[in-house]
Amino acid sequence: MAQTRKKINGKWTYLPDGVTYATVRGEVYLAVSRIENGKRKRSFFSATEDGLKEAKALADTIRKEKNTYGSSFGAITDDEKQAIDLWRAYRTACQREACDFLPMSEVMREALERVQAVSISPTMEEAAKQYLDALSHKMNGESTPHLMTVRNRLRHVCAALGAFHLCNIVPTQISDFLETLRNPQTGKPAKATTKKQYLNLIKGVFQLTIKRGRLDAKKNAAALLEAPQIKREEPKMLTLEEVCRVFAYLVETPAEHKYIPVLAVGFFCGARLAERCRLRYQDILLSKQHVYLSCAITKTNVDRRTYFGDCFMEWIRFAEARGVQMEPNSFLLAGTSEERRKDEHNRLLKRIAARTGVSFPKNSIRHTAATYMTELHGFTSTANQLGHGEGMLARHYRISVTKDEALAFFSISPTRYTLESVKAAAKNRMRQEVQASAQNVAFPAYA
Repeated sequence: MAQTRKKINGKWTYLPDGVTYATVRGEVYLAVSRIENGKRKRSFFSATEDGLKEAKALADTIRKEKNTYGSSFGAITDDEKQAIDLWRAYRTACQREACDFLPMSEVMREALERVQAVSISPTMEEAAKQYLDALSHKMNGESTPHLMTVRNRLRHVCAALGAFHLCNIVPTQISDFLETLRNPQTGKPAKATTKKQYLNLIKGVFQLTIKRGRLDAKKNAAALLEAPQIKREEPKMLTLEEVCRVFAYLVETPAEHKYIPVLAVGFFCGARLAERCRLRYQDILLSKQHVYLSCAITKTNVDRRTYFGDCFMEWIRFAEARGVQMEPNSFLLAGTSEERRKDEHNRLLKRIAARTGVSFPKNSIRHTAATYMTELHGFTSTANQLGHGEGMLARHYRISVTKDEALAFFSISPTRYTLESVKAAAKNRMRQEVQASAQNVAFPAYA
């Protein structure tokens, strides 16, 4: 493109791009044109060397802006004018109320952040599906009772929040949903424990989405909610004398011999009721002296091993000698479903209670095991075998007992099930340990 050649101060000079000659009222000027606020404007400079330098500087600035922002830089569309009018109306309202207002750039920035967040943030339904897929992958695709529980709870969550993008969900929506939860059997409001479990599940969905980079951590509405306060009840356990009466009844009642393995796993290994209902005989490894609870069996989806000693093995061998069938793939309890096996377990406890006068408060079998195991093995070992942290063990499961009582508890066997006999066995054990200590002889661990 040919440049314009003009005389400036008597010298022929080529005008740079963007600079032109203009005559205004008979006077000659240098001119630079540009678009500002949707209108064309011209700036005039004297037709001198200094004026040429100023005009060239402005033309260079305009050219750089166009290269950076495009040829439409400086032009304002009708839509942009409407945005400015909206902000001005907002500013006027704030000034009328004598309150502070955000600059227009800040308003635009926050609005764009919300739009961008929605574009990458999944809905609760999409995020819940991803969470469920991740949990299923963690469990190697095996359908476990825990996975089914999570699936059912996420179905309830999605019924209320599924259509909302996670970035747009606010804490009040989650808290309102928790208040709508009901006990399906009684129709009464859900307990605080249930609400806490749902909240923890929703927090897990948010955390996974944040971890995958699809949600800003600042948009985690669930993190702003505190778990409902749960009224703590003192753990209840059976006394040593009551446990002796339970096993005396089992020994003296042949029809109940088949239930010895499941109760032995409960009392001497601390397995939960649901875990006892999922265990099979192949999970009791006598040669390795432990019960293996796979992630499909445990409540926490983490496999663990619970070690047992001689008394447990004596009970299993006693039951086997009395004709109890222990097929490797058979469950410890009869029943085609977990619920039926739980019913069978509950009927057993009712029969024992009726014949012995021993009551079984909720989780009392596990509490009993945890108490005696802690005294004998310590917090760390017991917590690992029960699948809990040490803090949880101290808060909810452990009641103080003496070492004599713990030794007596783990002395209960088919040949020693009276209170006097197990106490005598405990005293004998203590005496042996004292003698071994005096002789600096390592004494084998007792379980």
